Amino acid sequence: MYKNILLPLDGSKIAEENVQTAANLAKALDGRLILFQVIEILPLLREDRESESKILKERARKYLDQVKADIEKSDVDVEIVIKTGKADIGICRYAEKEDIDLIIMSTHGLGGITNWAIGSVTDKVMRHASKPVLLLRTAQSPLQDKVILAVDDEIDVLETIEEELDMCTVVKATDYETASNLIKSRYFDIVILDIMGVNGFELLKKSVARDYVTIMLTAHSLTPEAFEKSAKLGAVSFLPKEKITDLEVILGDLIESGGKGGFKKLFDRFGNYFNKHFGWGAKEQNKFINELEEIVNRRKD
Repeated sequence: MYKNILLPLDGSKIAEENVQTAANLAKALDGRLILFQVIEILPLLREDRESESKILKERARKYLDQVKADIEKSDVDVEIVIKTGKADIGICRYAEKEDIDLIIMSTHGLGGITNWAIGSVTDKVMRHASKPVLLLRTAQSPLQDKVILAVDDEIDVLETIEEELDMCTVVKATDYETASNLIKSRYFDIVILDIMGVNGFELLKKSVARDYVTIMLTAHSLTPEAFEKSAKLGAVSFLPKEKITDLEVILGDLIESGGKGGFKKLFDRFGNYFNKHFGWGAKEQNKFINELEEIVNRRKD
């Protein structure tokens, strides 16, 4: 019945939790498992599009080859497919065109839908795909019961953070003085800091001095210079407020990695967004990532 099974992957641990279940199902049904990834190419100039497309496809191929190699140990028929475009549209179109029998995606372990993997992507696929969609419950979030300090002078931003991190205890502060006192007096697993309006860089120094995993969340200070300053002062990641719905995934990765590799993972996930925002091509992005890694390494020394 389900001979062609499509498993979209985006590199997140949440999506990867479906791999073994999908492989077992394909084997039991004597079917074929298609590991599927959609990459989005944003640069306007043709030469930049071609260069970035090549880099992203190579990165996706390397990742999917690793997943495929593990599955093939169980004697499962596995295929890799990489497309460009919007994730939800790409999944639906491929499933229709290639006569896919079943699409497997993730739900959050506590009952909600995760960010891409999954969030809005899963929601759109469920609503628009002409093929059956199987939602698998993933393990409990690594953020479960973590204590988070969120600092921003905009109340609605703090409320959004609290909604996105409903598995955590979120302590909120709207000004520098309150946040500074909280950093001194309480323990936090993660500290999220705005830059403008709350003197975020000074708070970053205080947070890092307490060895807290600290991430900058900003809208108006989204510049390469702010990136570099954040890295120099000890931030482990730097998220645009425009991507606040991805906060759970970003923070979950940081918790599981012990706060390591945050900037590289950030660009793996949002490289296209930053390229568009900064007017970069693939070469500029790679150069900047290397510079950030050097800053982090010098800080450790």
